[in-house]
Amino acid sequence: MAYRLAYDPDRAFLMIETKGFWTMDIFRSFEAELRPLLSRVRADHDRYRVLSDSLALEIQSKDVSSAFDRLMNDGLLAADEGPIAIVTDGVLKKMQAERGMRHLNVRFFTTVDDAMNWLFEAP
Repeated sequence: MAYRLAYDPDRAFLMIETKGFWTMDIFRSFEAELRPLLSRVRADHDRYRVLSDSLALEIQSKDVSSAFDRLMNDGLLAADEGPIAIVTDGVLKKMQAERGMRHLNVRFFTTVDDAMNWLFEAP
């Protein structure tokens, strides 16, 4: 599977794991699952934590990268809803992710452990 979404309501925690090289069909499926899940998270919590584990995600095509940018910047993840940790390796993948994340409380990490420590120490 190219992605996995998980929500822990007790910890106000949304986990997004992405892998591989995506087609637009994969992206549309991801978006169709993420939007209602995020609505549920928002209904449960004003503030929540997000971990995006993108270590196994490849550099994406311009179309998919642009679709990610639109998804993140159309208010899907608002600046006041909590910390977002993105785990990625490589400068190009980080740059691609940064373009799509104009969020005030985003941090980039190279390990899931470091990201989780930051997420659960953040106010």
